[in-house]
Amino acid sequence: YNLFRKSASVPSIFLEDKDKVVDRALQLVELASETWLVTGRHPVPIVTAAAYLAWQSLLPRHRLKCSLGRFCLLAGVRRPPPTSQRVKEMVDILVRLAPQLAWLASQRIDAKTVVKYTGDILRHRALLLRQTLSLARAENAGGQTGPSKGMETDGGEDSRDAEGEDTGPPLQDQPSPAGSTHKRTAPVFLPPCLTQRKRRKPCPEAEGSQGMELITGEEEISDSEIEQYLRTPEEVAAFRAARAIL
Repeated sequence: YNLFRKSASVPSIFLEDKDKVVDRALQLVELASETWLVTGRHPVPIVTAAAYLAWQSLLPRHRLKCSLGRFCLLAGVRRPPPTSQRVKEMVDILVRLAPQLAWLASQRIDAKTVVKYTGDILRHRALLLRQTLSLARAENAGGQTGPSKGMETDGGEDSRDAEGEDTGPPLQDQPSPAGSTHKRTAPVFLPPCLTQRKRRKPCPEAEGSQGMELITGEEEISDSEIEQYLRTPEEVAAFRAARAIL
């Protein structure tokens, strides 16, 4: 990266020590791996996104306004199309973990400000991941549609902790079955194939057959169709010969 060595085309505030960027980028990639962001993904966009966020977080005051496109241009590297999406996904993870830090609990953290706290989040990422997952499990076990009812779910735990304080709203609500009185929440971290499912366009033939009965292969064969399934001795012999060859 050109940002690691002095150059007339790179402003001084954008120059950074290579070892610092590499160390923090590796930690971001490890965090991405622990939260399923690298599953089935090409490594180059992930590494590029991690390097960009690591570089920004080392001097956020002057670099937060630098776009990914300008970063790649100054660094002299190619920007694969999915890199912007990888940056967004990593930032979303940081935003989700940041509120678990006690000194950030009272601050408003969003995608524009969380990069400033990347170092703290990565330093305590193991603890933050455990706390976030524990909170999600507690909400899954005790999520309620009504704040006053104490109905327990399969986990047998209420949505309040040992001191009686509310653990907060579910991270992601899902529709409850008819007649159900509790909420179902999705896991905190999921592989991309589950969180970003591609919608398939409905097949015209399938749309036209919605009102027809499902074909299982166990239906009775009518007398008018039975002739299609009967084979002559010659056909049987040809079939056996072909099967022997295969």
